[in-house]
Amino acid sequence: MKKIKYFLIFLTAFNILLLIINLYTLFAFINPSSQESIPVPDVRDKDIVYATKVLIEKGFKPRIQGILMDRKKGNFIVLDQNPLSRAPEGSIVDLWINQPVKMVLIPNLRYESAESARNKLERLGLIVEVIPSEEGYVVRQIPEGNFFIEKGGNVLLWTENYKTYFQEERTESINTLRGDDDYD
Repeated sequence: MKKIKYFLIFLTAFNILLLIINLYTLFAFINPSSQESIPVPDVRDKDIVYATKVLIEKGFKPRIQGILMDRKKGNFIVLDQNPLSRAPEGSIVDLWINQPVKMVLIPNLRYESAESARNKLERLGLIVEVIPSEEGYVVRQIPEGNFFIEKGGNVLLWTENYKTYFQEERTESINTLRGDDDYD
């Protein structure tokens, strides 16, 4: 009976030891901090082209994470980065660059009158072309809203006459309800 008791204690201790080894191996495999970390070059206040070249040479993957604005610094200069000190080789290094002052954010102008949309874009220093006519409402724009464009760039607005636009929508809805597949 004593031999069975000692055998069960030995078996339990052996299983616990195997469990600990398996957990350690799993943790070491999943946890990237267990990899050897190397110093990350500080590329802040450097040109984006130079910064990306340095990071790639050191074995990192640069990624532009966002755009900041600092009027005291030049265009396309790295203002911030993450991480700053050490990281495993092959890690992504996020960069935030300085936006050129000559860039503007295009607003989303869908469903605004053509006149209002033109005024907003011209105040931003953009060249506006409206087709087919200046009367009506904007139904599409190129470039789309929430994109940055250089001042002096072109924006194309498509308009529909209010009455025509909603009449077509109404006709399409009625034909869909009727089950008509072909309609003009």
